[in-house]
Amino acid sequence: MKIKFQKKYLISRKEVDTLKREILGCGKKIITLDFSEVIFFSRSFADELINLIEELKKKKILIRLCGVNDSLKKLFKIVSRQRQAIQKEIKK
Repeated sequence: MKIKFQKKYLISRKEVDTLKREILGCGKKIITLDFSEVIFFSRSFADELINLIEELKKKKILIRLCGVNDSLKKLFKIVSRQRQAIQKEIKK
């Protein structure tokens, strides 16, 4: 199943909640998220999306990303690195 974001700006964690309901409601095990129309998303959106991807992975649901522009890729990497650093600090 492919879900294409129609908004150019994804700002809030609530948008991820809506996405979660759509994914869980469809019953599919492989979901592609299409970001080709998106030009910006907030750090909180990225963080919450990463949380969702991790949660769905535990439920054996695979999330694939496509159409992600370079600036969005960079932000995903930044948020991922910050999350990893926080996890390391917590484990100390």
